[in-house]
Amino acid sequence: MPTLQRLTDVGLVYEGLDDKELAILSYHCQQKYRIARPSQDPKITSFFGGARTPTIGFSIDLLLPPGTHEWVIMAHRGMPGPAVEDFYAIFPNLDQALTAVIDFHLGSTRNIDGWQVPLHHHPELAGRDTEAVVGIRDAQPLTKTDLQQLQTQYRTTIDEAREILFHLWHARHPEPQQHRVTYAVWQRVYVAQFMRIDHQDMPEQKLYLRRDLGEAYIVVDADDPFRV
Repeated sequence: MPTLQRLTDVGLVYEGLDDKELAILSYHCQQKYRIARPSQDPKITSFFGGARTPTIGFSIDLLLPPGTHEWVIMAHRGMPGPAVEDFYAIFPNLDQALTAVIDFHLGSTRNIDGWQVPLHHHPELAGRDTEAVVGIRDAQPLTKTDLQQLQTQYRTTIDEAREILFHLWHARHPEPQQHRVTYAVWQRVYVAQFMRIDHQDMPEQKLYLRRDLGEAYIVVDADDPFRV
């Protein structure tokens, strides 16, 4: 049976969370952990846990919600968010969840036709590499003006999802299978946000890949209107 020792074996650190340290389902989770990658750099100013371990990058949370054997990996760092870097992903068992956690911290970007795609930082796309390749190769050119219009079109969806998530996260008496209800709201977020991806040889071009892989566009010299 897989255990959290897998994290320690690859050099990651973790700690259990109590009710005060995690708002979402904090009063009801069967198990909940925060996981980070330690650093040996003395200049690091980001610290983790009671031991104040210096860390690289962001920590992410691993949860076992009530009444299920499914595990959740989540991050909600953007304020007010959800930001493009945030996610909520469900896995059928601990082993698959740990694989995604390890890939998040120790994996690397994937080169797809020169585009540097950070699939490892999006656990919600675990196992969908082939779909990502197809989506990217079908990318269409888009003007800056049209990109701004897309942002306006999807803004209402993000605002509505944020409001629903706020109430779900602070529910003292959650509905059965609330992690699935929460996941359904995040699916709306994924349809309304785009990853902004750089090309290794053409820095003036940016790929905008929708987080559910449903759309992809190539824009020249664009600011990022989707960043929260």
